[in-house]
Amino acid sequence: MKTLWTRLLALGLLTSGLFLVGCQPPQVQYYPLNNPVGSGTADTAAVSKAPVAAADVVIYVAKQPLQPYHELGILAFTSASTQPNEANIYEMFRQKAAEIGADAVIILPSREQNESFWQSTGYPYDWYYGYGYGNVGYSSGYSTDYTTFRGLAIQLEKPNS
Repeated sequence: MKTLWTRLLALGLLTSGLFLVGCQPPQVQYYPLNNPVGSGTADTAAVSKAPVAAADVVIYVAKQPLQPYHELGILAFTSASTQPNEANIYEMFRQKAAEIGADAVIILPSREQNESFWQSTGYPYDWYYGYGYGNVGYSSGYSTDYTTFRGLAIQLEKPNS
């Protein structure tokens, strides 16, 4: 009897552990750009830097920086919420930009999508009575709205001293 309870407990812990692994919080995706800048020399190309402090990453929402910059990549975060918290999303952008060594993030226009799915669970043909007769099943479906927030991770050009 004791081994049965031990096995059930182990199975329960394993099942709950597998469930929790699949429940990761949403994360910011980073898509690096491979854009040569200028003549492609080391002086004009964006180079990978060591991670920086997140507090040092500047967020540009309604404007671009005045000094020249190099594009590193696109940051993206998709939210299925009808009222996403943009301040939290921008903070996640700041954290991800700091990891890749970006100096700033320019917020790009967001994209809204709708996903719809419909299915029929019955057959339109009844073998005994023909088409459209009898129980032909029912249809079900769902519709979900998504908003994808995007940002451009950049490195600011350092002025020549």
